[in-house]
Amino acid sequence: DMGPVSVGDRFRQIEPKVLVACDGYRFGGKPFNRRAALDDILTQLPTVTGVLWVPHLDAQATPPAQAATRQVIAWPEAITRQAPFEPASLPADHPLWNLYSSGTTGRPKGVVLSHSSIGGGATDGTRFNANTNPALHSMPFTGYGGFGGQCMRPIIDGQTSLILYPFDTDRLLSMIEEKRPVSLMLVPTMLRLMLDHPRVAQTDMSSVKVIVTGTAPLPHDTVQRAIKLW
Repeated sequence: DMGPVSVGDRFRQIEPKVLVACDGYRFGGKPFNRRAALDDILTQLPTVTGVLWVPHLDAQATPPAQAATRQVIAWPEAITRQAPFEPASLPADHPLWNLYSSGTTGRPKGVVLSHSSIGGGATDGTRFNANTNPALHSMPFTGYGGFGGQCMRPIIDGQTSLILYPFDTDRLLSMIEEKRPVSLMLVPTMLRLMLDHPRVAQTDMSSVKVIVTGTAPLPHDTVQRAIKLW
């Protein structure tokens, strides 16, 4: 769940025309109404002229006030509209997705992925296979590492993607023993917290063959500690 400032920092860079939004979500059995946050987000995005409104918490929920100056289409109406299917021929370098860097060293930067980059990633020699399956991670899907590496690639390869959210070091160690992942994907801070945990030396890590990290500098002593321990 990103706040309005985080969303605005990312979306203003691409000047979106249409925003897909819902009234909130449920997590841990609790409802979280996000209409007020959506109001703030729309204030920051003057280029948005249309809102696709998806009531989720409440079927009768109405869009926030800032949506009043935009064209609003409700999801039930959108999916019942009849329109002919018209496939379009696009060049290989045509943008397909726009993801963002983590913002570790400044404002998150847009990462444009083309059709060819996604296609190439699905067929290259580093595809996930039995040697990295299943994978355990605690990465947000809003960045390239989480979305491309831990969402799309497992779907393409039929890999099991185990998601730990929110991140908790004690739960991470327990899941490693319970789920027996072959690969881990953690940012350097998570890896450091894992190494600092009092029971890491007693955790059975025999199933883990690959540890992937990134998004921030990885201290050399962290690497040395991991190699010595495992």
